[in-house]
Amino acid sequence: MLRITGYSDCYSIRPGDDITFYVNSENGEDYEAKLVRLIHGDTNPDGPGYKEEEIDAPFDGTCTGATRRSTAAPT
Repeated sequence: MLRITGYSDCYSIRPGDDITFYVNSENGEDYEAKLVRLIHGDTNPDGPGYKEEEIDAPFDGTCTGATRRSTAAPT
């Protein structure tokens, strides 16, 4: 299984603002990426269910993987 982790430089943005995503691919493997707007994330069978909306983005598709190492010193 391909293990990836990632985060963005902010939690939300306004239309026209920029956002940067940082992605780590465990072994530098390529991965598929797409941007989605999360409408509802509840997967409980008694709830409304998971719902997302795809948003066109310049990075949609296969991205080149990279392994990023932390440079933070232990405390």
